[in-house]
Amino acid sequence: MKRSWLLTLFTALALAACGETSSSAFPSLTPNDLNTAQTDALKLTLPYAGKDFIRDGIGEVTLRSTTDGDTARFNVGNQNVAVRFLGINTPESTGKIQPWGNAASAFTKEKLLTATKIVLVNDVDVFGLTDSAGSRYLGFVWYQPPTGGDLRLLNLEIVEQAYSEALLFEDSTITPYKDAFLAAGEYAARTGARIYGFRNDPSFDYSDNVYDVSIRFVRKAYGTTLPLEDKFGEKVLDDDGNEIPFTLTNSTKLRFQVVVVATIGSNAILRDVFHPDTNGNYASIFVFTQYNDLPFSQPGDVIQLYAKATTFNENVQLTDPIMQTFHPFYPISLITRPGNADYDEVLATNGMNGDYEPFDLTNITVEFPNSFAPYNGFFVRTRIMIRARPVNPDDDLSGDVTVGEFHRKDANNNMTLYSYYYGTEVSFNLRVDGRMFPYVSETQFELGQSYEVSGYVAPYFDNYQLQLHNGVQITPINS
Repeated sequence: MKRSWLLTLFTALALAACGETSSSAFPSLTPNDLNTAQTDALKLTLPYAGKDFIRDGIGEVTLRSTTDGDTARFNVGNQNVAVRFLGINTPESTGKIQPWGNAASAFTKEKLLTATKIVLVNDVDVFGLTDSAGSRYLGFVWYQPPTGGDLRLLNLEIVEQAYSEALLFEDSTITPYKDAFLAAGEYAARTGARIYGFRNDPSFDYSDNVYDVSIRFVRKAYGTTLPLEDKFGEKVLDDDGNEIPFTLTNSTKLRFQVVVVATIGSNAILRDVFHPDTNGNYASIFVFTQYNDLPFSQPGDVIQLYAKATTFNENVQLTDPIMQTFHPFYPISLITRPGNADYDEVLATNGMNGDYEPFDLTNITVEFPNSFAPYNGFFVRTRIMIRARPVNPDDDLSGDVTVGEFHRKDANNNMTLYSYYYGTEVSFNLRVDGRMFPYVSETQFELGQSYEVSGYVAPYFDNYQLQLHNGVQITPINS
């Protein structure tokens, strides 16, 4: 996040030192002085009834989901689109994990989930239609609280509550909000609250503690408090022999010893090398690498990795991995890999399981979307049948989207291929990352044809999907 507010405060202090200001001009403020005076005063005067946000630049919408403090997905007619909030930039809570990111995300989620009405507006001529990637629309978000009354500008309220600096530097006749944003930002900065304070987020782990854990434990413990377990699944005890209550949040520093089973674009799927379940299966997890390649990404590479846990679409994954092999404290390192002369010896000596083959999911009973729940987070080989694109697409692609008989693709080549689990009519779509190599094209599939493929099982809103991986083998099934 930019820290332009420091310049504002420095200027004010300098003027005070020179005797050019007074206590009446800049009264002393504390975090308790935060208010919503600017939000209370600003009103939406533009007509929006019968208008469409994408077509007209304003319109009533419904919430589909929230992503973080400054991004959410909305239903606009029969489209669901991602919208990046104009004029703000809240701390990160998905890719990078920053202080106050969780709180900003929770604030936005609470306001939108409880809103009785939501209206989006944008002056496209001033701010543009989408972000630089073309994947998210830009907008100001007005909402009506559950208590009723006037609509409130959420973007501005986020600034007033010190979850973001005021980053609205242009004005327009359609959205004349600049002065309110600047006034709100200056006032919030003077309170020293939240993002303007120092190491003051009570939910953020500022410590240097690092915990050696398994993927299985992370999936079980995330977002709750459980007795701490080590990477072998054994309870960790304190000096008195007592279990240690452990709260796993997305700022907790974690260390893993895992095997790389596949990559998806620059991201990876990792699997435990210790601690199988009672059926002998080892837990897997997706790691978001923030568009950087893992130094060790060959399937079968056994690595030590430092990362944090988070959720995306309610699914636990890893994020914010340290990618440097030369990091002074938390380097990523290669333990062994297939082809090394000592590969089998290293695995045996350390009691590791280096298996990276997909789990067989070609013959299970599937009656409902939730039939896939036991396989959430598994790297699998399975079978699907390509189906026709539904009228109301069950994916999150937005912006400049192209469509075909059985697919939708955005400007960054992220694609959904609509499919059923083989032999059923239960949705099990294929997801193609735009950064996959080699890229999987829709031309490799035919409507009504069945295929055997492999990938990562993940929940997606009301259904499950299969995220295809780099180098996936696509094999037609002859009925």
